[in-house]
Amino acid sequence: MADLRLKRFGIFVLVLSICTFGAFASAGATIINVPGDQSTIQAGIDAATDGDTVLVAEGDYAENINFDGKDIVVGSQFVTTYDSSYILSTTIDGGAAGTVVTFENGESNDAMLVGFTITNGNTSEDGGGIACINSSPTIDHNFITGNRVSSNQTGKGGGIYCSGSSARISNSMISGNNVNGNLGGSGGGIYLDNSDVVLFICRITGNTAQWSGGGIYMDQSDPVLRSVNLINNSASLVGGGLACYGSNPAIINVGFYSNRVTLNQGAAIYSGSGSGVDVINSILWNNGQPAVYLSNADVTFDYSNVQDSLWPGDGNISEDPLNRDPNTGDFHLMATECGDPNDSPCIDAGDPNILENRMDCDWGIGDERSDMGAYGGVWDTTTSVFDPPSTLPEKVSLIQNYPNPFNASTTIIYNLPVNSDVQLEVYNLLGQKVATLVDGYQEAGYNAVRWDASSYTSGVYFYKLTVGNDTDTRRMVLLK
Repeated sequence: MADLRLKRFGIFVLVLSICTFGAFASAGATIINVPGDQSTIQAGIDAATDGDTVLVAEGDYAENINFDGKDIVVGSQFVTTYDSSYILSTTIDGGAAGTVVTFENGESNDAMLVGFTITNGNTSEDGGGIACINSSPTIDHNFITGNRVSSNQTGKGGGIYCSGSSARISNSMISGNNVNGNLGGSGGGIYLDNSDVVLFICRITGNTAQWSGGGIYMDQSDPVLRSVNLINNSASLVGGGLACYGSNPAIINVGFYSNRVTLNQGAAIYSGSGSGVDVINSILWNNGQPAVYLSNADVTFDYSNVQDSLWPGDGNISEDPLNRDPNTGDFHLMATECGDPNDSPCIDAGDPNILENRMDCDWGIGDERSDMGAYGGVWDTTTSVFDPPSTLPEKVSLIQNYPNPFNASTTIIYNLPVNSDVQLEVYNLLGQKVATLVDGYQEAGYNAVRWDASSYTSGVYFYKLTVGNDTDTRRMVLLK
């Protein structure tokens, strides 16, 4: 059974190094081994300070852990070996005694949970598997399964609950979680409340909600979903795959397959109460009908494949996407160049302004133009992902690179309030300068620089902006 789970897990997990271990080597950081140095994960967290790493040996840990406001890495041996089998063999089991992992004290993206199976959370509060409350951690390469919220009021977030959060959730499966309550339940997989979360390379499958949002429920949130599959999620009222209220998600290269809703109000997408859902390069196929339902809201489609409905917009189609083997969960696109019997009509049918940096039979087929669905166009765009405002910035600032982690190239944004001499440099973990991206005089405004790191090794790098007497440094992770 474990081998079968690992095989299915490997379909969607991009087995690339997150290189979190590179962060361990920063000056002053401590590695706390569990159970070698501390007997439990929570004891390791209690002993850690910002920048430390709690490195967990494989095994089953019956715990409910809290990061307690610490920007630390808690990871399985996946982070040192990049072996995805550690994700399944290192389990944090909540013992049906509450939320399994909690972030509730202002943790930033530097608080990282990497490489675990998170299971058996059961709470009457919010968030069965993971709860992020006014905190914005990084949740990467995790299998979040078999968690539950059962509330006396309205249950929220069977797998993950985020409130006031800008969490980053990547390379993860959220599967088989459930939410219900005496007044209903929302967000079987993920519940977002006032949260601008980024979901990148995730599979959200087989989650259920008593009321709405079997896969994802969002309220007053503007998340980004990119390279995500929502498969076989269900809700009783609205939004089998996705339910939106007062939210404006950006949905890029997302697949919606076999999602269901009992009352026929948006098996794949429900957009209600002032929401505006933007869908690009995506596929909606074999969902219940109607797949999309609007209630005082809007959905726009561009370069997308929507079954039985040719939506207005640029480049939309309504054709069988010819996925390789949906029966076994393989939603890659067929391609004759990869030995398949046919070519999917979704190949090279995505937004022509989005290019694929990685070209192989897993992550980009045909020419450089992006494909529709979760496996095309994930790596780069021909234009900046940020739309700069019309007014000048008030101060010098350096923005977190995007995407991060990244493969091959990433974009760095920085802002200049006045014309200035500028240096933008990249350093490795040893403090050695490896690249100079900018060195000269620039006019005031919003600037974007792309770093092509295709010739560099995987790892943690730092980019440093110097403008006069002002300096700022941020960390980025190159994955290969």
